[in-house]
Amino acid sequence: MLANDERLRRHLMTECRSMCGVEVVNVNQVLHFCPVTYTLGCSLVQSEYIVEFFSLPFKDWLLTNLTNFEKFCKLNSDGAVNRISGMASCGGVVRTNRGSWVIGFSKGIVVCSAIEAGLWGIYEGLLTAWLVGVLRLVLQVNSLDAIRVIQ
Repeated sequence: MLANDERLRRHLMTECRSMCGVEVVNVNQVLHFCPVTYTLGCSLVQSEYIVEFFSLPFKDWLLTNLTNFEKFCKLNSDGAVNRISGMASCGGVVRTNRGSWVIGFSKGIVVCSAIEAGLWGIYEGLLTAWLVGVLRLVLQVNSLDAIRVIQ
């Protein structure tokens, strides 16, 4: 995840401004001090894990939450566009860490680009997983351009 200090270091921006009121924002500052992140974290994280969520440095938090893949499901999503009509659709599947099907989804989309169709697939997949109570996901998509947009 690129925070403002990293974007500035890579010359992707010329000045650091944040919605949290901190001039230079790194990932630890965002996780620990930003009121927006705090509010979001409190709404997403179970109450018994709140202290750990907000106290661990980012790298430790990431390792703690991502090294135990048995807790995760996998979301595979994709989008496609008909070259003649321009109409698009997206779909995918959420599976357990052992490959068992949890839920599938598909959606017709109006005219859009292939990248937009892929992004719709990611959005619909995340929404579908959230609605059935799956909160820990490994996302797998085949569009590098869609991943770049998200980053």
